[in-house]
Amino acid sequence: MSGEEQDEREAFRSALKAHLDGFATRGQTISLWWRDDDAIEPTPALDRMLALANRYGVDIGLAVIPKGAGEALAERLRQEPHAVVLQHGWRHKNHQIKAEGEKAAELGTRRDMDEVLGELTMGREKLEGLFGEKFIPALVPPWNRISDAIAQAAPGIGLPGLSTFTSKVAMRPHRLQTHLDPIKWKENGRFIGWGSARRRFDEILEARSQAPSEPIGLLSHHLVMDDDHFAFFEDVLEITAAHPAAKWPPVRRLFAL
Repeated sequence: MSGEEQDEREAFRSALKAHLDGFATRGQTISLWWRDDDAIEPTPALDRMLALANRYGVDIGLAVIPKGAGEALAERLRQEPHAVVLQHGWRHKNHQIKAEGEKAAELGTRRDMDEVLGELTMGREKLEGLFGEKFIPALVPPWNRISDAIAQAAPGIGLPGLSTFTSKVAMRPHRLQTHLDPIKWKENGRFIGWGSARRRFDEILEARSQAPSEPIGLLSHHLVMDDDHFAFFEDVLEITAAHPAAKWPPVRRLFAL
């Protein structure tokens, strides 16, 4: 890390602490939660991420792709006190038409509803069998996109929870959003940079100063994370886990399921 990057990292840390100090002065607290997408099997990156969660005593909701998941991941997570499992669609396959300008989605508008609900039901049953009480019946749509019809039908097949990535929907029962993803997907998945991370956190925390009840969701993708991404999460966890104005409730409690 260059000297300039180190200075930006320190500015990020200082800004986060200052925001939290402000919440404490006003007698407010904020809640945070952590979602990680695309888990299928044990990997060194997954081990590194789970070690962070354990070090700071913070739950992590692993969005597991049901079709590819197996006993190896179940065994790896069995003794992990802070790992819970969410359902990441069925197989993370795009069914939209890129040539027509449609954004990628597995649970979009191009699917037969019965087919989609059948796949999601198979996925829920598989994850229940593999992970038992670690499984939270909450749906995480691949690419964070889901049609209104599928979202409305999901509770009827045993998936009342929903998590996407947006600040543009009102809080609803059993819905838990993510708001900050430190990955630049259009630039080979590199870290967004400490300056961008600080500005995005500033915007989120400024909004929470007026309405602190909605949990702030951090989103990670362990399979593409490098040292800078891990440093970001370590800094956020280190600062927030020790600050009286921040709390990390159990993920299951946040979904209220």
